[in-house]
Amino acid sequence: MTLGGERFLVIVDQIQDAGIVGQDHLSRAFKVKSVCFFSLRFGADTSHYPREIKAHIVGLSKILQQGTYYSYHYDLTTALQRTHTAKTIYDQASDKYLWNKHLCEDFITAKISTKWLVPLIRGYVDVAEEEVKEKTLKLVLISRRRSRMGGYWPTACGVDDEGNVANAVETEQILMYSNNVYSFVQVRGSVPVFWRKNGSDIEITRTPEMAFPAFCKHFSQLAGTYNRVVISNSHCLLYTSP
Repeated sequence: MTLGGERFLVIVDQIQDAGIVGQDHLSRAFKVKSVCFFSLRFGADTSHYPREIKAHIVGLSKILQQGTYYSYHYDLTTALQRTHTAKTIYDQASDKYLWNKHLCEDFITAKISTKWLVPLIRGYVDVAEEEVKEKTLKLVLISRRRSRMGGYWPTACGVDDEGNVANAVETEQILMYSNNVYSFVQVRGSVPVFWRKNGSDIEITRTPEMAFPAFCKHFSQLAGTYNRVVISNSHCLLYTSP
């Protein structure tokens, strides 16, 4: 990646085992615990850089070290219902939940095979196992944050003109028992209209007529991805699509 005209390799130098999320030992996931930035000109020595670049490195390091996961052989970006066969795990990955796409662009431009590229997600991964009737019951929880409009409340909220909402997260619960695998997916996100937080008040920044195209795009994308959609807020059921 490039910061202030300097080119860097971002290297993961410490990880934590997050468990086996699939049905075989190759589907093990890992959490990023520590990263370092390696300059192509100065190596790991950051003393030569101005304060702005150092601040960017510190900020990006904190982001990557908080809730970033990967797997070498399991596509963490894609729920089981949408999994398809591709040449490499990177080719299969969903752009919606792929957080290192921009970091890989230089490698792709240089025609380096995508078999060397590992998708990163931001969110949460956990695995629990119990013995039930002498068989192993495995529960896997994978939460994936959308890579677009991925800021934090209350600075990021509402929808953009392409139908992407802020703070969007897809959470998949996978249950494995005997030879059966079940997957249940929930999606949450900011209310898909144009609004912002103003102190303790909510400010609507576009009229319903102006917000309607983006609102429609958002739900068209949901229906196109998940087919049947059930919409609710924290208090009641709002809508069930046919």
